[in-house]
Amino acid sequence: MDERRFIEEVADILEVDPKSLSMESDFRAQDESLPWSSLTAFSLIVFMEDRCGVPFSIDDLGRCNTVGDLFAFRERERERERERERERERFSRDLTAAAAFLLAWLRGGHARLA
Repeated sequence: MDERRFIEEVADILEVDPKSLSMESDFRAQDESLPWSSLTAFSLIVFMEDRCGVPFSIDDLGRCNTVGDLFAFRERERERERERERERERFSRDLTAAAAFLLAWLRGGHARLA
C-alpha cells in the first residue's frame, strides 16, 4: 500500500475527505475537521493490524500523532518482520548444514556404539 492509498484508508476511518489529509496531518487534532474518539482509536488499531499486517497496540497509537507517523510505524514493522524472516532462513540453513555434517560424520564410522 503506497502513501496515497494509506491516506485514503485513514481518511475513511476518520470519515473525512482524503484530500483534506496529508502525511503531516495530526489525526488526533481536537478540532471538528478530524473527529477523534475511542472508536476511532480502535478502528486505527484494527486497520494497522488487519490491513497493514503489523502488530499495533494502544501504546503504539499513543506514540503516533500524524498520518505519517502511522505510515512510518508500518514501514519499520514490515522491515523488522523481513529481518526476522531472513534470520529464520539463516538459522534453517545453518541447522540443515549442521545436520548434514553430523550425518556424514556418523556414516563415516566416527561414532561407534558400544
